[in-house]
Amino acid sequence: MEKEIFCDRVMLSFAGHVAEVTLNRPREHNGLDWAMIDGLLAVQHRLTELDGLRAVVLLGEGESFCAGLDMTAIMTQPQRLPLLLEADEEGINPVQRLALGWQDAGVPVIAALHGHVYGGGLQIALGADIRVVHPAARLALLEIVWGIIPDMAISVTASDIRRDVLRELAWTGRKVDGAEAWRSAS
Repeated sequence: MEKEIFCDRVMLSFAGHVAEVTLNRPREHNGLDWAMIDGLLAVQHRLTELDGLRAVVLLGEGESFCAGLDMTAIMTQPQRLPLLLEADEEGINPVQRLALGWQDAGVPVIAALHGHVYGGGLQIALGADIRVVHPAARLALLEIVWGIIPDMAISVTASDIRRDVLRELAWTGRKVDGAEAWRSAS
């Protein structure tokens, strides 16, 4: 399998016409730090440059897909925080691009969800075209814990989730397992 490494946090590998994007910070349940954010944005851009690509599989190394924003790691560079909200020429900021950027690949993106799928991790997964969730996975929008709103383009990416369910999850931070998430989407 051919591999490209976008920092030690994000790996891109290929098997034929299928790209595999792996979040690689397993000890921290693939929590989003600056290097992973930068790596994911770079991988999304790289996917748009590939000819012959037919699908992308997005997954997390270790026990979890992605536990969301690692606030301790992010606060090591607080001067970068405003940059996360600066819109590009399309009116999309880097935080939103983490979720919406998968659409730019032009092929189906499949997210394989297991373990913790929290906050930004869930919002990244919602940006995929298809989500395959392990029944024991734990999913939640935990932004309420930090006093912020889930705004990684969730108004676009969560269009297949009932509005009342989405509000309840965003307003309470309640964790659901993969089986409940699957039933709610059915």
